[in-house]
Amino acid sequence: MRTMKEDFIMLCLQQFCKHCHQPILSGKSWMCTCCKNFHLCDQCHAEELSAPQKNRHPAATKQKHAFQRIEEEPLPETDDGDPTMESKYFDSRTDFLKHCQDNQYQFDTLRRAKHSTMMILYNLHDSACSACHRAMDQRFAWRCLVCAGCKFCDSCYKQDGENLHIHKLKQADNQQLLPNYTLQDYHESLVHASKCFHDPHNCSFKLCVTMKKLFYHGVRCAIRNQGGCRNCVFMWRLLLTHSKQCDHGDCSVPRCRDLKEFMGKAKMVTAGPCAMEC
Repeated sequence: MRTMKEDFIMLCLQQFCKHCHQPILSGKSWMCTCCKNFHLCDQCHAEELSAPQKNRHPAATKQKHAFQRIEEEPLPETDDGDPTMESKYFDSRTDFLKHCQDNQYQFDTLRRAKHSTMMILYNLHDSACSACHRAMDQRFAWRCLVCAGCKFCDSCYKQDGENLHIHKLKQADNQQLLPNYTLQDYHESLVHASKCFHDPHNCSFKLCVTMKKLFYHGVRCAIRNQGGCRNCVFMWRLLLTHSKQCDHGDCSVPRCRDLKEFMGKAKMVTAGPCAMEC
């Protein structure tokens, strides 16, 4: 029987040749010493050397760039020996696509693909039982009071009881469980909370109280983002994501205009004359 993970589209994260647009899997590759992310395979590099001087890289300038040889390591064996973990996010390709869209997971660059993969694995582990590795209902999960992230489904607890884990387990209170908000919900609540001047406990907008508590925490936190405060790290990432998408000049979200100005200056610094030529 064909497994569900074989139906997903696989994305190659290797370097691609700029001429033939094929991934450089193993063997020799050639990297431009001036341009960023300009790679050629061994065959295309030989054609580059045999081409006329005016057609060599870069074709738009008289001064040509040199290439540096790089040895590509062969790809390791990719057979997955781990047991298959069931999850609602991977029931179908449509469910996985919706999960990525709700949380803005992207795979168009290597950096974004690594981050998205890390977050997907975190969500997969966070929603699965630590014993049977199956998706479980969070309302009936048994959590360890000592080990962070260690939780078991109700079926495993009924089967093994207290012998399931070395520490004491406690079932979560169903009334205290918060709904599973998406990243888009936090973005909308960030904009709303920056304009809302009502009593947060009387505001009907979801997450309004949470965002105003984060505002209050950010002003008085002594650890800050550099010190590793989880609330500050989450808030700064939320502000940074918002500032990248915001196109309002008079945005009321805190630090939005400062972050836009900072990113604009950083973009001007990184854009050198060689980048303009390439």
